[in-house]
Amino acid sequence: MHKLLSIALALSMVVGLPSNADTEFEDSIPIDVAEVLFDASLNNQLEIYSDIANEFPAFTVPDDFSVVGSVIDNYNVRAVLSTNLSREQGMQSLIAAFEQENWQEFPEMRPRASDSGFVASAPAITNIATALCHDEIGRLSISSTERGSSNYFAIGRYNLFGNPQRSCANQIAQQEQAMAQMGFSGGVRQYMPRMEVPESENIQPRGAFIGGSSSSGNNTAETDINLKSDLGIGELYTHFAAQIIEQDWVIDSEVVGERSASGTWTKSPTADLELVGTLSVLETSNGNYELRFRLRAEGEQGNVGVFFEGRIR
Repeated sequence: MHKLLSIALALSMVVGLPSNADTEFEDSIPIDVAEVLFDASLNNQLEIYSDIANEFPAFTVPDDFSVVGSVIDNYNVRAVLSTNLSREQGMQSLIAAFEQENWQEFPEMRPRASDSGFVASAPAITNIATALCHDEIGRLSISSTERGSSNYFAIGRYNLFGNPQRSCANQIAQQEQAMAQMGFSGGVRQYMPRMEVPESENIQPRGAFIGGSSSSGNNTAETDINLKSDLGIGELYTHFAAQIIEQDWVIDSEVVGERSASGTWTKSPTADLELVGTLSVLETSNGNYELRFRLRAEGEQGNVGVFFEGRIR
């Protein structure tokens, strides 16, 4: 069921109130007030549903999800679901549900090179999103955010004024081309693991650099830092090694000594690409360290399309 009220009626409830009262709603928000607040333009009427509106594209709500409601304005329709699954698990579950209805996912906007390698500690991601495409229906966006003990997913279908003749394949190809031009992809650098330094440590990045060429058959990427830390070399090595393993790298060998430590991992992101990564930690003086991660690509894709950033070795 839904409730549709006129904007004029809702406005009659709020006109004349003192400004800057700073009084929050404690429990529920009246439906007519909510409609005005959600519709900033005040030119449209909103339809707020307690279930999923018929205008929303058909799909099967996955198990472990509950429907919060849906909203329609003149041009858009969006539904909100909640779940106790992690945001990553919930996103994959929803993507799979829409793929069953012939939706295609747009390529992931890979992080820039500065978002991988050795980086300063950062708070956990609070929002993840993706976009889907259907040749007959159009585009769909899915975003996720955490509130309390639940994760909420907003799914929106937008009636954009685009070229209806453009297939999803053409749109996806165009986005991939744009990503390559912006430096979001290319070469082995995109597979560099993200390694956050311990909190409150003094980090002195020396930049990331990449070497190799499309004709050499030997693409490598490398990043290094100087770091001052109160941690011992074993603790510092373990701090970074644990993060590498969490990103689906498989340990091959490792050794930890009194002044140096190193480990080697492997990963196969595709059937014809083998990655080998080596982390080395060297204590140069009391509490001062040099850290380096070197990435090497092998296999049929190992000599394809390197995106150069920084200085070349």
